[in-house]
Amino acid sequence: MAYGLQIHGCDDLPGLIAAGLTEPGERPAPAFRMTWDDEDAIAAAWPTSGAARVAQKTWTDGTEFTIDQHPDAGYLIAETGFGRYLLDRHGRSGMAAPPDGVTEAVRSRFVLNQVLPFAAVLQGIEVFHASAVEWGGRAAAFSAGSGVGKSSLAVRSLLLGARFVTEDVLGVTIVDGAPVVHPGPALVSLRIPESDRLDASERERLGTPVPSGEEDRVAFSVESAGRTLPAAVVYFVDRRPGTEALAFREDPDPRLLLASTFNLVLLDAERLGRQLDLCPQSSIGPHRDPAERHGGRRRPRRSRRLRPPHGMTLIVASLGGARSEPLGANARFEPHGANVRTRPAGEWTEAVDGPLTVSTSGLLARDAEGGMCALDGVVDTLDRLRSDLRYDAEPATLLLKGWRAWGEGLLDRLDGEFAFVVGHGQRLLAARDRIGARALFWTVVGGRLHLATEVEPLLGIMPTVPAPDLRAMTLWVSSEEAIEGRTLYSGVRKLRPAHLLRAHAGSTIERRYWSPAYRGTERVSADEAAERVADVITATIQARVPSGARAALMLSGGVDSTTVAGLAGSRAVGAYSASFPTWPGIDETELVDEVVAALGLRGARVEVGAEGLLAGAVRHIARWKLPPLGWNDFFEHPLLRVAAEDGATVVLTGDGGDEMFGVRGLLLADRLRSGRPLAGWRLLHQVPGAGDHPPLRALLSWGWDNGIRGALPAGLHAAVRRVVPARRPFWLRAEAAQTIEGTLWAWQHHDGPRWWAFLARHVTEGYDGLGLFDHLRRRAAWAGLEDRQVLLAPAVVKLALSLPPELFFDPYLNRMPLRSAVQGRLPDRVRLRPDKAIFNAMVTDNLLGELPAIAGVLHNLSPELADVADPAAVRRLLRDGPEAHPVHPFIWTQQVLRLVTTEIWLRELATPGYADAAVDRGMFRDPLLSVRRLGS
Repeated sequence: MAYGLQIHGCDDLPGLIAAGLTEPGERPAPAFRMTWDDEDAIAAAWPTSGAARVAQKTWTDGTEFTIDQHPDAGYLIAETGFGRYLLDRHGRSGMAAPPDGVTEAVRSRFVLNQVLPFAAVLQGIEVFHASAVEWGGRAAAFSAGSGVGKSSLAVRSLLLGARFVTEDVLGVTIVDGAPVVHPGPALVSLRIPESDRLDASERERLGTPVPSGEEDRVAFSVESAGRTLPAAVVYFVDRRPGTEALAFREDPDPRLLLASTFNLVLLDAERLGRQLDLCPQSSIGPHRDPAERHGGRRRPRRSRRLRPPHGMTLIVASLGGARSEPLGANARFEPHGANVRTRPAGEWTEAVDGPLTVSTSGLLARDAEGGMCALDGVVDTLDRLRSDLRYDAEPATLLLKGWRAWGEGLLDRLDGEFAFVVGHGQRLLAARDRIGARALFWTVVGGRLHLATEVEPLLGIMPTVPAPDLRAMTLWVSSEEAIEGRTLYSGVRKLRPAHLLRAHAGSTIERRYWSPAYRGTERVSADEAAERVADVITATIQARVPSGARAALMLSGGVDSTTVAGLAGSRAVGAYSASFPTWPGIDETELVDEVVAALGLRGARVEVGAEGLLAGAVRHIARWKLPPLGWNDFFEHPLLRVAAEDGATVVLTGDGGDEMFGVRGLLLADRLRSGRPLAGWRLLHQVPGAGDHPPLRALLSWGWDNGIRGALPAGLHAAVRRVVPARRPFWLRAEAAQTIEGTLWAWQHHDGPRWWAFLARHVTEGYDGLGLFDHLRRRAAWAGLEDRQVLLAPAVVKLALSLPPELFFDPYLNRMPLRSAVQGRLPDRVRLRPDKAIFNAMVTDNLLGELPAIAGVLHNLSPELADVADPAAVRRLLRDGPEAHPVHPFIWTQQVLRLVTTEIWLRELATPGYADAAVDRGMFRDPLLSVRRLGS
C-alpha cells in the first residue's frame, strides 16, 4: 500500500505498507498494477499520433522531465536518467521502462515520488506536498516549500514519540464527510547537513539507513503507523528570517493547501471539486470554531467584489461575444446583441448597450442613442471642445459628443493626462494621453474584449490567473523598459501612450494617433524663460487642483519639489516629508523646515529607519498584484494616509524635474554633427558641476558619452551593438538576455536635434515603459488620493522642449530655468543648493539588514524566474554583496530588489495571500516609523 492505493507488481520497492492494514471498516482501496518492461514495449503501447505534451521542464544540467497525454492511451511520464513510465488514463495500471544500469534506489525513488502519486490522483485521491506523523491516533501534517523543513519536522516528531505516516507526498480523501490521510512509503530522507545533526542514538532510534538515490541525501527505513488516519491539522511552515527557527502560520488561508498540490497537470472540474471540498477542512484544524481564532469575533468572509480606492477612477469595459482568439495587436472577438439598459452597481455606474458594457467608479456619460463614455483623468483642452462643438457639458459628455461628431478625429483636439472609453453598440474607441500619465490595459477572454484602467480588474475577469510573460519579466528584472505593450501577465496588454484601440465588427486595431514633432525653439532670454516657467507651472497647478480641492505636497529639500511648493500657493493643504537621521548625508530636514517656514505650510514628517523597505514592497504586491517600481512605499504610504486625513484629495510631486529641466547633454552631439567642434569644447566647460577649473578627465569622459557616441549614426550604433552586445546582469540566462532589445538609443529614430529627440522620446515613451506613471498613480490611490502631474504635465513638457537648450547649461548649477523661476519665492539656501540627496545608501542598508530573509526567498526560485535567472548565479550575487560593484554599488541593490520582489510576486500568483502572510508572519521587518506634525 502507498498513498491509498493497493499496489501490485512492485513487491521489491522499499517502504510499501503491508496490504490489509490501511482501510478501516472493510472499505476496499483502489488497485494499481505495475508491469516492468523495456523501452520497446513502451514504444509499442504508445500511439504514434494524437498525444499532447502537458508538462515539460529542463533542468540546468540538461535533464528533461516531460509528461505527454493521449486521450485513449493515458499518460507517458519520462525523465532523463530515470526512464519512461506509461499509465492508463484511469490510473489503474502502468508499464515501467527504467534505463539499463540504473540503481535500484534511483528507480524506486522515481516510482514512489512521481509515478504512484500520479496514479493516485487519477483514481480520485488528492495528493499534496506535505509530510505527516501520527499523534494520539490522528494525523498532523506539515506543508512547506522545498528545503524549509517538513521532513526535519517529521523526523524530530518521530524522535519525540510520534509515528511516521508519510514524507513529502500526502494522500488525502474524504470519508463520511471528514478528511483522512493515507500512509506513504515508510521511508524518510534528509539532506546530509540535517542528517549530520542527529547523534548516533537518534539515528538508531529513527530507523535503518537505506540507499536514497540522491547524492545529497541520506535515507532511512522507518516504522510506519501503517493505517489510514483521520486528519487533525495541517501546519503551514516557513523559516523565520535570519534564524534556523521555523514559523507556523496561524489561521491559515485554506488556499495555501490548494497551492501545495503535488500534481499541476490534471486540472479537470472533478478534481477541482475534490480540492475545494478538502481545502476548507484544513483551515479550521481540530474542531475549532472560526470565532475562537479571532478573540471571539468572527472574521467576515473577504468579498471578491472589486472596490476602487478613493482617489482612483476605475473604468472597466467589455465588448463582444463568445469566440476566443489569440491576443495580439489585431485581436478578434465576436459581436452580438442590441439591448440598452443602465443600472447602479454599488460604488459603480454600469451601462449596457447590446454587446457593449462600460462600468466606472466615476461619471458615466450617456446620450439619447445609447452611446456611452467613461473618462479617467484630466482633459486640458475642454475649452477648445466646447468652442468647436458649441456645446457645454461635463468632460465625459463632451468626449462622447466629440466622438459622434469627428470619430477618431476627436483625439486631434485632446491633450492632458487621461484615458477614456467611448462607444455604442458594436463600436468602441479607447485611448490614452500623449505621455501615458493614465493607463488602459486590455485582453480578450472567450472572444470578448475587456479593457480596464488597472490590471487587477482584468485578472478578476479572466477564468484563471494568467501565466507570467517571460519576456516582459526578463525586461523587468533587468530594469529595462517594457516593450510592445507587454505586461508581466501573458495575454494582458497595455495600450501604449498616444495610441488608440478601435474595436468594431469583431476586430481590434491598435495604432498611434500622435507623435512628437520638432518645431524649433523659442528665442527667449534666461529671464524671459524663467518667467514663462513660473507662469506655466502656476497655471498647471491651478488646473490640476481645481477650486475646492486641496493638494498634498510631497516635499524634499531638492529644487524640483520645492519649486512646486513655492508656486502652489493656497492650493496646498500641507507639505509631507521624510527625515533620515541614520544617514546624515541625505537627511534634508533643515532644508525642508526652512521651506515650510518660508511658505507658511503645515503638514507632517515621518522618520525613516533601516527597516521596513521590503515589507512595504511586499504589501504593494499584495494590494496591486504586481511588483513595485520604487522602494519608498514603506514610508510614503503612511505619510500619504496622514495627508488624506488632513483633507487632501490630490498629490503633487516634483517628479520629472531632473529630465524636463536638466542639462541637454546631447546638444554637444548636435554641435559635432553640425561641424562645430570648438563650440562643443566650449559647451563642455558649461556642464553643471564643471566649475572654474573642470578636470580634463571628466571633460573627456562626458564628451565621449554625450558628444562622440551621441553623434554616431543610428545604423552604426546598431552595427556596434550586434558585434559588442550591451552588458547584462551576469545572473541572467543567456537565452533570456538575447530577448532584450535595449531602448537606450531608441531616441535616434525620432526627428529633430539629438538633445530634443532624446528628451521627447523619454517623456512620451520611456516613462511609461519603466512604469513611472503606474507607480505614482498607485502610490496615491493606495492612500485614497489622486496623483496629478505638474512638471510632467503637457503644458510644462511643451514649454521645456521649446526653450533654447543653451539655457540649461551652467558650470555650477543644474536646472537653472527652474531655479530662476522661483527666485524670491524660496530661500536661496534651498533654491541655489548645488548638490542633490542620493538615497542609495539607505536602500542598500535596508536590504543588507534583510539579507538572510532575502536569501531564503531566492534560495528556491519559482520555475518561471529560474527560466530567466540562473539560481546558482543569483546565490552568488547575494554572496558577493554590493562590494562586488565598488564604482556603482547600487547596481547590486537594484538587482536584488527586483529579483526578490519578482519572486514574491510569482509566489503570490501561485498562492494567493502569500504576500500578506509573508509580512504578517515576520518574514520581513515592518517599518518603525514615527510621524511628527509640521507648522503652526
